[in-house]
Amino acid sequence: MNSIIFKSSRLAKRLLTFIKNSSSVEKILYSAILFFLFIALLLGVERISSQFSTVVPTQGGTFTEGIVGFPESISPIYAESNAEHDLTALIYSGLMRVDGDGDIVTDLAESYEISEDGNSYTFTIRDDAVFHDGTPITASDVVFTIEEIKNPASESPLRSTFLDVEVSALDASTVEFSLEEPYAGFLEQTTVGIVPRHIWENVTQDSLEFIEHSSSPIGSGPFKIKNVERSTDVGVPTNYTLTAFDDYTQGRPYLNNIEIRFFSNEAELLEALDKGRIDSAALVSPRSLENQNLARKRILTAPMLRSFGLFFNQAESEILSEDAVRKAIDMTINRENLAESIFSGYALPIETPLPFGTDVAVSQSDEVNSDPNALLEEEGWIKNPLTGIREKDEEELSFSIATADSDMFGEVANFIKHSLEQVGFSVTIETFDIAVLNQDVIRPREYEALLFGEAYDRVIDMYPFWHSSERDDPGLNVARYTSSDVDERLEDLRSERDERERRELLNAIVKELREDVPAVFLYSPEFIYIQDKRIKNISIPPIVRSANRFANVHEWFVYTDTVWNAFLD
Repeated sequence: MNSIIFKSSRLAKRLLTFIKNSSSVEKILYSAILFFLFIALLLGVERISSQFSTVVPTQGGTFTEGIVGFPESISPIYAESNAEHDLTALIYSGLMRVDGDGDIVTDLAESYEISEDGNSYTFTIRDDAVFHDGTPITASDVVFTIEEIKNPASESPLRSTFLDVEVSALDASTVEFSLEEPYAGFLEQTTVGIVPRHIWENVTQDSLEFIEHSSSPIGSGPFKIKNVERSTDVGVPTNYTLTAFDDYTQGRPYLNNIEIRFFSNEAELLEALDKGRIDSAALVSPRSLENQNLARKRILTAPMLRSFGLFFNQAESEILSEDAVRKAIDMTINRENLAESIFSGYALPIETPLPFGTDVAVSQSDEVNSDPNALLEEEGWIKNPLTGIREKDEEELSFSIATADSDMFGEVANFIKHSLEQVGFSVTIETFDIAVLNQDVIRPREYEALLFGEAYDRVIDMYPFWHSSERDDPGLNVARYTSSDVDERLEDLRSERDERERRELLNAIVKELREDVPAVFLYSPEFIYIQDKRIKNISIPPIVRSANRFANVHEWFVYTDTVWNAFLD
């Protein structure tokens, strides 16, 4: 290489001397030739370099994200709001984690084993797993975390998840979970963040230390807390600055810092985004995108593992107890138009209870008869020529829809109302504050139809929503559906880990639900994430909760470097 450079240099000197002694016209011509030879040389060097080198991410860079809501306790034990879950996902890590493809992979755990009967899960913790303060993570920390979740005094939202699970430390690096009965989705539950026992074991909930450790916690996740800013009046956190954790189990993140800012509502969040005070924002409503300046941003989407529908409480409405009426409602509502007109296309129409983004493909409706008018008339529901409302035995074809008092639910409810009025229904919409809806309407099952949603984990468990034992409060079977065949399949689905068997069970369950029509399934929303174009390598899995957008945050990067292949690992 040095010989080539030396000879090229001598040749260049001779050419320059030759050009100097030439005429003006010749100088211009020779200079142009020399220029193009120089460009060709550079291109040749670049081509050779590209063959023997690779562009790789390098450390550096910061971005600022806005979140609606203010965190109180940043702990996996107590986290409830999106703001709390988002920070928890960045600061803590669990035995397992969800990766950018939506798979459950190891994190603090080096390996794990599942017993043949599916009742026992044994994890071996990595030797290099440490908390942000440098303290090694042991099985004792895992046991402490799970026991605190199970403790009634903690009032943890995760308590029911681990209530019937026994956890024990077999040695310093081995922990075992024992289940009362097999549960195919249990592995995902072990993604819960692990808290440091040496910090929390002597802290009571009514102490100042509890407040301090809850708002400025120590975890073992990809980022640790660098600074917290609070409002001067009530001391609520308004800004968190997080910095990369060098000893994170998956390797130090490429990004140096992430700044999180909190806002009271979406309007304030979008204003900050528009004025450049933040780089990114999640859970943005589709309609808000229409007036947003996104010149330096990109919109990332992912399916949310949630399905929304109209659930019928047949015990409260004699009209809705008629199969033909429910089927006519199902036929009438145009899901595609609903998704496009209300969600600007950021929702997927569905005909089954399963959301898009699940790892199981199920057959959709094979209904042949699609004329609701003909079906209703066959059953004796005739339109009154004066009112346009169908009647039978002097009774109007009417029912009410209960739902939450929000713009989105209101628009969906009105879409349903308008659609059904076209075929002769009379529909009344009743909206409630979400707390009132849950306490005074859903819990006592006092509604005729309920516009509501179901949220699933990655391993689909339909038991809470459709098993007959969940018909009454606190169960989530809001359609109060009962079927012995479906019950049996739901029980089998909970314990079945073979994917082929799970598909068959899901198809059988969905087929029967489609035939019985206890609900009309409408749409599955898409998760919307606005992010700065500078941030590369973002991979968002199907969303269980918004914090899943950070699944591969340690692999996000801004800057790159060129490295000779010989120096790559």
